[in-house]
Amino acid sequence: MHTRSLWLRWLVLGLTLGGLTRIGAASAPNTPEGLTLVASKETVAIARDGKALLSIVIAPESSEEMKKTAAELAGYLKRMTGAEFAVKQGREPEGITLGTLTQFPDDTLKEAMAVRDGFDGIEAMAIRSDGGRIRLLGNTDLGASHAAYRLLELMGCRWFFMGSNWEIVPQAKDLSFGLNECDRPRIWSRRYGFTRMNHKREEGEVDSALAFQRWEKANRMEESLKVNCAHAWHAIPDAFKLQGYPFKKEFASHPEYFALVDGKRMPPQLCVANPGLQKVVVQYAQQYFEVNPKADMVSLDAADQPGWCTCADCAKLGPPSIQPFYLANLVARELQKSHPGKYIGLLAYSWRSDPPDFAMEPNIFIQLTAGMNASKLSFDELFKAWGEKCRHLGIYEYFSYWEMDRCLLPGKGPQNNLSGFAARMRRYTDHKVIQIGGD
Repeated sequence: MHTRSLWLRWLVLGLTLGGLTRIGAASAPNTPEGLTLVASKETVAIARDGKALLSIVIAPESSEEMKKTAAELAGYLKRMTGAEFAVKQGREPEGITLGTLTQFPDDTLKEAMAVRDGFDGIEAMAIRSDGGRIRLLGNTDLGASHAAYRLLELMGCRWFFMGSNWEIVPQAKDLSFGLNECDRPRIWSRRYGFTRMNHKREEGEVDSALAFQRWEKANRMEESLKVNCAHAWHAIPDAFKLQGYPFKKEFASHPEYFALVDGKRMPPQLCVANPGLQKVVVQYAQQYFEVNPKADMVSLDAADQPGWCTCADCAKLGPPSIQPFYLANLVARELQKSHPGKYIGLLAYSWRSDPPDFAMEPNIFIQLTAGMNASKLSFDELFKAWGEKCRHLGIYEYFSYWEMDRCLLPGKGPQNNLSGFAARMRRYTDHKVIQIGGD
């Protein structure tokens, strides 16, 4: 099928192909994931004696992002062959064609690249080598970008870490290609949580955030679903500064919206059974999407500390850990009416690792943390239990966390064992996981 690869190659082996002339033809080499692709009967000549034989063709209405991807593809091909590859506009697929399936239609790809369930297929891409041309197609600009960098990867390019020193770009004055692939990621959101990228740079220092973005794009880590599960309850009263803090006065006037702890109403946790609080949080979620119309998800995760509400109405709900999921379900039902297609995100984390005894609404995304588990259940048991309660489930891995790994090198601690993570990752995708991330 078209979901064979996970598109998550955390570490791959690089190779230098100094004498490379043909990729494909009679026998197709294995990909970095161990796949064997379909080879064309004849390869397509890209360069000979250091001279470009093909141009890169994009549609006249191409976005700035598509133009940028075309320029990047031309740049890498030049580094490989020494040739200058022109980028031109056209309607007919020729040369190395880069674009969307809408711009360059192909009825044979419609079913394979169909979008399902809102997000499944947004990143679908196809590489077709035939008739003396190479077509790099996607459902979207993002899918076309994936196709371009997949082509480069299949020709030997590697991007191990951020920065040019960690790139491998093979040299080949004569270059041909003849492989075909149609694929889509099973995991719609793939993200590394590098939390120290926004430090103040010294003069002349590399922009680490920009370098990271380039690395993500090259490794096809840019994502179709933007997950938002950050701790949020503490921030709701002070949200929307530019709109004049519309909820600040509301919370100041209603201390009963906060959790009852030791007989006192105390922030930051909320009294989820309070009808007034429920109405305010619905308004918060709706306004979030009005202010951020392109956002896929609003977080309604609880604050990162104890202090659950102990009032009689909240106590009737069951264990305190149920409270954030109960509130999220109420809000989710309203968002289905006012903002269909938008999600609510929460963590299954620490003292709220266990799922509730009720099913989550279909527009709720739960991110299960691999660390910080206060449940009596193991992670695998939680993974199974949550899979029965929610439609969309993600994994939050801890690759480096002082209390867990004491800064051990990768592979030396339980939280940064990358080979173990690779095995778990394949197991995750046999279920309903759509997001994997980590710090």
